[in-house]
Amino acid sequence: MMSRLSHWSCRSERDTCGRRVRLFVSRACCGGGRVQNTSRLMWEVDTSGTLVHQVAIGFVNLDHTSLDVSSDGNWLLYLAGNTLYVSRAGATPKELTTGLAAAAWE
Repeated sequence: MMSRLSHWSCRSERDTCGRRVRLFVSRACCGGGRVQNTSRLMWEVDTSGTLVHQVAIGFVNLDHTSLDVSSDGNWLLYLAGNTLYVSRAGATPKELTTGLAAAAWE
């Protein structure tokens, strides 16, 4: 899952408004004889896929969906299972509420 994230401080490509572009991704790593998730990392990456900032360590047993970014690029949100997490300015995400199936900035 991935959502576009724009910041002025990025060193990557620029969008049509001249802002530098980053992506918000859930990076699932797997291993073992029977393939299993061994880690789930919530990252900001540049357009080449290079790590810029690790936002959080996700839960290996949950899907991370509805990755979204506020229009100013300052707030991130995502669902881990049905729990909503929010991060401001790259800080450790905080649990906001549970029982959701999807989420997005309006």
